[in-house]
Parts: sequence; C-alpha cells; structure tokens
Amino acid sequence: MSLRPVLVGVSLAIALVICGYLLFEEQILSAEVTQRHVVQRTDPHIGIRYTKGRREQNMQALGLDERMTRQALEQMRDLEDKWGEKIERLMLRVSDPNALAHALCGQTNQLRPRYGALRFFVGEKGDQRHPIRLGKISQLEVQDWSRTAPISEVYAHLELVDNPKPNATLMAIAAIIEKREEDVFQDHPPWGKGMFPGSWSWSRVVDEYPGVSARVAGYFALMHLALERAHQDEGICEDEGGEDQTPG
Repeated sequence: MSLRPVLVGVSLAIALVICGYLLFEEQILSAEVTQRHVVQRTDPHIGIRYTKGRREQNMQALGLDERMTRQALEQMRDLEDKWGEKIERLMLRVSDPNALAHALCGQTNQLRPRYGALRFFVGEKGDQRHPIRLGKISQLEVQDWSRTAPISEVYAHLELVDNPKPNATLMAIAAIIEKREEDVFQDHPPWGKGMFPGSWSWSRVVDEYPGVSARVAGYFALMHLALERAHQDEGICEDEGGEDQTPG
C-alpha cells in the first residue's frame, strides 16, 4: 500500500487544524482591536470647560494636587492682571491663525486643546522646555520643537486607553516638558504600567526632575488662561466649525 495517500491526508488534516486556529485567533484579535479603537476614541476630559469659575475644579480634574493647584491659580491671577489683554491681542497677531485655531479649539481627538496649547505656549531653550514669557514676545507662533515632538502620541498612550490614570494629563504634560516621551512609550518608571511601587508616580517625577513641578504648574496656568480667552464669546473658537467643537 502506498504511503502517499496517507501522507496527503495527514497533511490536509494538519493544514485544516492550523487554518482553523488562525481564523479563530484572527477573530479574537479583530474584536480586541475594535474594542481598543472604540476606547481610544473617548477622551476622559472631553466635557471640560475652560472658564474662570472652573479653574480650581479643572486643575484638580487634570491631576494637579492641592499644592500645585494653588500654585497654578496664583500664577493665573498674576498672568491675568499683567497680561490678560495681551493674550487676547496675541491671538489676533499670530503667525499661523489656522494652526492656532486647530491647537486651541478642540476639533479632533488627536490634539485636544490642553495638549495643542503646548505648540504655542511652551518654548525650548537648550535642553529645557518651559512656559513662554509673555512679556518677551510680540507674536504667537508654533514653537519649533513641537513640529516633530510626539505630543499626540503621548496623549493617546496615556489617556486614550481603558481606565486611564486619574493624573494622566499631569504626567503626560510633565513627560513632554521633560523630553521623556520615549519613557512613556516604553512604559518606563515613573511613567510605567507595572504593579510595583513607583512604577507610576508623580512624586518620583518630582524627585528625579528638579523644577518640573513649577514648570508644569506654570504651563497649566498659561494654558487655562489662553483657553478661557479662546473659548469665550467672540473668542477665536466661537465660530469654529467641525464635527467636534468640544473643549478638552
């Protein structure tokens, strides 16, 4: 009796088993990808409103602790007293009005205003990124570092996920300001996803990167004040079109 029919039959049986397994795995993967895609379309702060009366509430919602919230609120009062009118003038005297509207008006889930403001309100000098000084500029412009920085990717990695950390925005902004984006993508502590203590830790960020707390609080203050102006009546975002006009 020839072994060829037997070998052919065994080969067909093995092939069917393998194909069935692969099809089964593909269905599971497709479901997982679909579920992840749905989750990633949900911004945890999609409904936030940037108004003067919500300053403290918003700071806490975005992850700032009590001390940082007080610090940011104090800076906002100082900025408002000294530069409130100038911020409004700068928004009308901008090198790229379309880019500013795209950054601050919240039309896409890829770049929410709290992250988009980084492009205009955080500068870079040497190895350090820091909030811009309003007294030293005469025009708002896209900062060069932000053209290639993975701002949207950091946001997606930490916030557009299932069960994001309560202070994910704070940690994401700190990572960008400290140029630690790769640590975020690699899930390295203190931006890690592990279960051991210190894997995800704002206090560890503060310890390892001196001055980051003040610079991050300064950014949140400047960002919130700018978004208040952008989204107020007759602000640059009032007449913005698009499917998603929700701040966040």
